[in-house]
Amino acid sequence: MSSISKKRHREDAAFINRVFRRSEVPFWRRLRHFIAGTWMLMFFGALVSLVAFWGRPPHAPAIYKGLEPNYTFTATKDFEYKSEILRRERERDARAKTAQSYRVDMARADRALAVFSRIAEKNGEHFSALKKLYVRTARVDAIRKIFSEMKLEENPELRDVLESIAMGHSQLIQHCATRERYENLTKTAEAVYRRFASGGIYDESTFGALRSPSQFSLVSRKALEAPEFRNIFAQNLNAELWRKVFEDETSANLNKVTQTAVELFSVAGLLRPNMVPDEQETTRLQEEAAARVPDVIEKVRAGEPLLLKGVRVNDVMLERWKAFCADAAGSGTLVSGDSSVFIFNALYGFCVLFSGMFFCILVIPGIFREHRRRLLLAGTLILLNLGVIRGVLELLELPHFEEAFSNFDNIQGWLASPAIVAIIATVMVGVPFAIAISLFVGAIITLMVGGSAGFFLTTTVVVLVSVYVVRGAMKRSTLVRAGIYAGLAVAATSLPISLHAGTPWQMIGYNMAAAVGIGFLSGIVAAGTLSIFEGIFKITTNITLLELSDYNHPLLRKLQVVAPGTFHHCVMVADYASKAAGEVGANSALCRCAALYHDIGKTLKPEYFTENQNAEIGNPHDSITPSMSALIIKSHVREGAELAVEYHLPVPVREIIEQHHGTSLTGYFIRKARELATLAGETALVDESNYRYDGPKPQTVEAAIVMICDVVEAASRSIKRVTAQGVEDMVGKLVMDRFRDGEFDECPITIGEIYAMRKSLVVSVLTTFHSRVEYPKEGESVLEKIREKAEKPRVRVVAKQIPTVAAEIHGNLEVDA
Repeated sequence: MSSISKKRHREDAAFINRVFRRSEVPFWRRLRHFIAGTWMLMFFGALVSLVAFWGRPPHAPAIYKGLEPNYTFTATKDFEYKSEILRRERERDARAKTAQSYRVDMARADRALAVFSRIAEKNGEHFSALKKLYVRTARVDAIRKIFSEMKLEENPELRDVLESIAMGHSQLIQHCATRERYENLTKTAEAVYRRFASGGIYDESTFGALRSPSQFSLVSRKALEAPEFRNIFAQNLNAELWRKVFEDETSANLNKVTQTAVELFSVAGLLRPNMVPDEQETTRLQEEAAARVPDVIEKVRAGEPLLLKGVRVNDVMLERWKAFCADAAGSGTLVSGDSSVFIFNALYGFCVLFSGMFFCILVIPGIFREHRRRLLLAGTLILLNLGVIRGVLELLELPHFEEAFSNFDNIQGWLASPAIVAIIATVMVGVPFAIAISLFVGAIITLMVGGSAGFFLTTTVVVLVSVYVVRGAMKRSTLVRAGIYAGLAVAATSLPISLHAGTPWQMIGYNMAAAVGIGFLSGIVAAGTLSIFEGIFKITTNITLLELSDYNHPLLRKLQVVAPGTFHHCVMVADYASKAAGEVGANSALCRCAALYHDIGKTLKPEYFTENQNAEIGNPHDSITPSMSALIIKSHVREGAELAVEYHLPVPVREIIEQHHGTSLTGYFIRKARELATLAGETALVDESNYRYDGPKPQTVEAAIVMICDVVEAASRSIKRVTAQGVEDMVGKLVMDRFRDGEFDECPITIGEIYAMRKSLVVSVLTTFHSRVEYPKEGESVLEKIREKAEKPRVRVVAKQIPTVAAEIHGNLEVDA
């Protein structure tokens, strides 16, 4: 091994020891951090307990209709209350016992009497002619002819009985000696009918067997049953006819006339019941009966059970529970703060909080040191979501809202709202953090709404579905879709739970529809408020990064116009970086966005950078000193960071712009300076620090990826002949140069990640500079080309394995000095 190789081996070993040596933190500092973190958790736990449990009478889970408590709760003291539920039940009973009211409807009778009068008038006009017809059939036919002239056949009520009516009038004409007597007969019959029918006619089929006026309400106490009305009508008509019309007739003939008139009225439908239901009067009587129901005062003794384990809460139990809570609130026991139930609930919340925090510490190293903004965001999301659920519970207990939501036997539909926390947290702070804080919210909500395992199961499904859909989201529409899926998950999960609890299908349908609707609204709220949380907590999401990657952004448009070569370079670096980040497991959206903007500082002096130069412009560096050239080249980092601030680019993008060159050398210009100094004999005057970028070095894996992709893309442009081996050697040398120069000292990148990044870059460069099949030119023979290609010997090329970085570090790969 040469001396140079041994020296580099020692330097690499020292570097590894420096990087992987565990920094010792003083015990008192760790203790101070532990105490501060504990106090923060205690304070946050107190806030959660106040929002979720304080003032919830009597510091117990929410009770609602349809709940099956897993415990028994008894009254702690005597109290009484006015029961509206029982009073409404008694009012319903009073309304049900109120008999149906009826009124007399004379409309049909008036139409029939009008026809009867017209027939009598027409028959009176032809009375003499009709009287002379002694043959009954001839008189009936004549009367039917009169009916035809009157077009009575068009009357649907009389069409089938005209023959009987004609026979009845024929008999009346036969019994009447004069026209005057016939007319008096018909008028008397009509008057008697009106006098008794106006009191009402009913039959037993309408009112059943009820006979007493006290058992059913009638407009008039003169209402008669149909057979009774027929008898009374016949008796009174007989008396009136004897007194006014047939004074000289025998009783036998008078009875025949009366019987004929009654039969004629019966055929015309005038003896049918004319009583119809009077809904308005019935409603008035029912309301009067309900108003007479007195208030129902319920008295509850101490020790009497208010809630029973396993017994579904109904309206009466819910009203009694609310009355007990109101009585307790009035006595001041709900605001004392020393309730044992509240303390138990608070302790439960603290246990869940510390469990979730330990989970975050295990899966997210350095959470208190490096993720303070994320912790603050998580706490804000938790408090907001618990506040929303608390508000929902309070609203559902108000009389108007309780009546509006009476169709819901539980509030499982509202459990789709934790999807807001899961969606925003996943997009902004990552999957592990999102699952932890979302399950914490679910555990607290579960206790708030009754402590049922079904609620926690539903919340868990909502969280997992939301996180699964949103992870790696690049569009805001994905957030809305996640909310819809979360609502569907609640609906699907609550279905077997509701069926097991015996919930009616109508209630299940209402709850499932509410779950889907609330999930959809949760997705919309999450998508709409994401930008607000990003601005407040200065956390950039992949969605924002993707939006910034649009080539129509003002900075990128400026870069395209002012420095097209630099723009093309940035586009290629962005492509390389996004692919390498995908292989390494870094944030590909951040790498792509930062790579697009990493050289925006070159827009101020584009002609000083080689990708923007051409033969006409020449190279401006030929006329200035190397130190000035290095100063101009280095300034594009600072100027790019200033432009990023001016155009409000996210902090992670600005940091990568500042770090994408680290403290590396401007190699070309320092070599030029050294050559000039050698010619002048002033080698010692060349200060290397003047030719190094100001840094800082890459602080994140994404910054390291952009740095390597930047230098690889630039170097690949100078390759004269692109081969797999040549690209591998070039990428390996560039990576090792940055590694040996200490550019990754402050970056948490691993050896395996560097190796994966190297492989990805080799593939990307080879893909960019791939060769095409040479087709015959115009005039050349296609078959001749194919024949020449077939005659060439085939050579099997075996790709050389890329040595690992670890092997290079330990000196297994000899590097030519």
